[in-house]
This record gives sequence, C-alpha cells and structure tokens, in this order.
Amino acid sequence: MPLEIAQSWYEKQALDPRSPSGKALLVIYNENLFAAADALGVCKFATSWQNLPFGPEYMAKLTTAATGVEYDWKKILECGERIYNVERAMQARYGCRRRHDYVAPRLFREPLPEGPRKGEVLSRDEYDRMLDEYYEARGWTVEGLPTWRKLNALNLGDVAEDLAWRGLIKAES
Repeated sequence: MPLEIAQSWYEKQALDPRSPSGKALLVIYNENLFAAADALGVCKFATSWQNLPFGPEYMAKLTTAATGVEYDWKKILECGERIYNVERAMQARYGCRRRHDYVAPRLFREPLPEGPRKGEVLSRDEYDRMLDEYYEARGWTVEGLPTWRKLNALNLGDVAEDLAWRGLIKAES
C-alpha cells in the first residue's frame, strides 16, 4: 500500500506501543493482508509487514498475471477482508462471540515479568475499548459478528442470509 495511504489510516497513537488507541486499523490491515497471502499461497513472513517487497501491490501484479483479471492493491486487501469475514461468520455459526476474543485472564492480573513493560498489567477496560474500536472498524456487532450490511457490502449476501436464517444477525432491507 502506498505510504501516504497508510499514514492517512493510522493515528500517531497507533504506532505508540503503550497507547491502546488506533490499533484497530493496524490489526485489520494485517489480517486482510495475511488472509490474501494465505489464499495466494504466500508465506506471511515474505509480506510487507516485514519490510519485504511482497506487499499488496506485488500480490496484485502476480494475481493479474496469473488470472488475466485486473487487480490492484485495494482489490487484494478487499479479497482478504472477504475471506476474513467469511471465516468469522463460520466461527459465529459455532458459537464464537466477543468472550472468545480475550487473551488469557491471567494477563489482566499478573504483571509482565520482564521486558520494557516489566511490572505492567493489561487493563481490561483498555482491552474492551480496543475490541469496541476493532469491531466498529470491521463493521461488526458489539459481540463480534459480521453485520448484514458489512457482508452485503462485501458481496457476501448468501453468508448474510445464512447468519440471519440462523438468528445470529438481523436482516436489513
């Protein structure tokens, strides 16, 4: 992704490891990138998150060359987003909800034993705020379920209908 686009997405706080703010878009970008890489059979360690040249622009060039269908970096990340939302919808069918998106409870109680954040404990309130920010940025419910609107925006209407039929989300007109 072009640097100017990335910089416009991220708040300065997102790059501060001590700040809980702004992490959602960083996480979403990488989840979408990795889902696309997985679908293309590309090792995640060769992707742009390691400052290697195999980013979404390069993936788009290779995919265009292999399929004859024109791809750009946005389309590659959209493919990853579609994959990630289908995966989450599948998990929802098996009962995955917000409570499953938490780290081990001990991380909210036990101080870190070493490293630059030695002695710190993860704040449950900050973690909840980060989950809220993440779900909102993903277009999901507060329980972490893809919404009817999000699934249809990704041209996944059949997935939305399935979740609605199961009573997991509400169908919108």
